[in-house]
Amino acid sequence: MNWGNFSVKNGVFLNILMVTLLVLGGISLSRMPREQFAEVPFYWVNISVPVPGYAAEDIEQLVLVPVEKEMEGLENLKKIQSSAVEGLGIIRVEFSDGINKATFDKLYQETRTRFSRASLPDDALPAVIDDFSSNDFLPVIEVVLHGNVDFGLLKESASVLEDSLAEIPGVSGIDIIGDRERKIYIDAERTRLETLGISPDEIIRAVQGENINIPAGRVETDRYESLVRTWGRAEGIYDFNNIIVRKNPEGGLVHIGDIARVNDFYDSGTEARYDGEQALFLRVLKVPGGDSVGIIKQVKEQTSQFSGDLTPDIKVTLLNDSTVQIKRSLNILVKNALFGFILLIIILFFFLGLRNSLMTALGIPLTFAVTFLILDLLGESVNGNTLFALVLVLVLGFVFLIIVGAG
Repeated sequence: MNWGNFSVKNGVFLNILMVTLLVLGGISLSRMPREQFAEVPFYWVNISVPVPGYAAEDIEQLVLVPVEKEMEGLENLKKIQSSAVEGLGIIRVEFSDGINKATFDKLYQETRTRFSRASLPDDALPAVIDDFSSNDFLPVIEVVLHGNVDFGLLKESASVLEDSLAEIPGVSGIDIIGDRERKIYIDAERTRLETLGISPDEIIRAVQGENINIPAGRVETDRYESLVRTWGRAEGIYDFNNIIVRKNPEGGLVHIGDIARVNDFYDSGTEARYDGEQALFLRVLKVPGGDSVGIIKQVKEQTSQFSGDLTPDIKVTLLNDSTVQIKRSLNILVKNALFGFILLIIILFFFLGLRNSLMTALGIPLTFAVTFLILDLLGESVNGNTLFALVLVLVLGFVFLIIVGAG
């Protein structure tokens, strides 16, 4: 088929096709997710097994060794790494780099199945099993709460904001940097314990009895069914002071506050500071293929509303906004395309005239439109890699069109 003759005889059809492709390409660009970096899968499976109260040596023998034995023989297995600290065992199963996502998804499910067969201590808590990619450590934006205030107030504010940000569509999780665990310290007075004949074990049992969650069955009626459970939880100093340790035969009650001093403190974990003030960094992570621009827009809206409800001593600052780089890359691409479009028209004008030079230069936006349409159909995103490739193709396209037009 002679494409030249076909084009001349079917000019109306080709014009309609060109306009259609330009429109579809524009629609694809507007709906494609935009992110700074494309997801880089590592094909790892991380398994975290909490076992409170167990030493690292015990976890190695009772948790890591059984799990590693179950994982032996997995297809495409590269290596298994494990480590243990007091109360926690971590296993990382790495697979070969040459596999694809479909194969990894099957291996991920096989890993979960094999882990369920491992014989673990009865005291082990439910394990956390997840995969690992670049999205797990590259946040789209960081929200910083900082100020010279009580750390408990700062942490409470960060917890409220975390719950709000986690509900944004496309957010996979929030990592908090600088957080420290709150602990309650009960300092029993020995004289009072001896006077009342109360042992430290009684205080421990009283605290344990106040923090319980026990299912107690269900109640059925003709109209509805209700679940019954025994639930109790002490959170603040006031709650602990009012825990009943003993009830005297005369009807009197002995509370923890009567025989001990209750204080709270935050352990010496990782401390973070911003602008010379104590701070908490909330790193917002997104799901693979999520739209960074849309996520960050909602993060800014919610933090703006949230900051209005804070005390003046707590300030909110946004850091590492990835949309800045995304918009910069898009602006560079648009400017280069526009500059090249005009330059190409000027150069071809001297050889082909204005009409032919305009028709030839239309190949640039048409090529981009087709590219965005194909990327959208493949489920890809607009990121630094795709924009760099488009700029590279743009330069080569200029050279090609000039040669074709001049010839």
